[in-house]
Amino acid sequence: MDKNKIELSKIDPIYLLFKTNLFVKVTAAHHYKSSNCDLTYEQFEVLNILCMKDGISQRNLAQIAIKDRSNITRILIILEKKGFIRREVDLNKNRVVKKVYITEDGKDQIEQILPGLQEFRLKTFKGISDEQVENFIVILEMIRNNLKDDFKLQI
Repeated sequence: MDKNKIELSKIDPIYLLFKTNLFVKVTAAHHYKSSNCDLTYEQFEVLNILCMKDGISQRNLAQIAIKDRSNITRILIILEKKGFIRREVDLNKNRVVKKVYITEDGKDQIEQILPGLQEFRLKTFKGISDEQVENFIVILEMIRNNLKDDFKLQI
């Protein structure tokens, strides 16, 4: 065996997790561009959340998307400039709360990207059974639960 080659069985699973995450993000970005969508992965993620929970507070959106304040603000400014969202100030018990709403143009962007996203998902899990995908999801949730007490993000 070549001394410079590393056996797959000896690779650290954390390294593989990081590497796979990078592959997913870069490949997803290519799919977004090929579908003539004017979104990054993170922008799509935020719009997709708003499709399911429209009118939530900016803080709750940050928690769901797992983004810190500066990151979510930056993403929302870009989406707002593109006309995909609107933000409204809501006075809630003498506190200013920014609510975020998806616009029709934002919904159109999501609709435009969905066919390519479905193709991307099929390619990603090609040759992997439904049972293996379900087990993979369970394992990822277990890893996330193992780390959640040490996870500190300023939101």
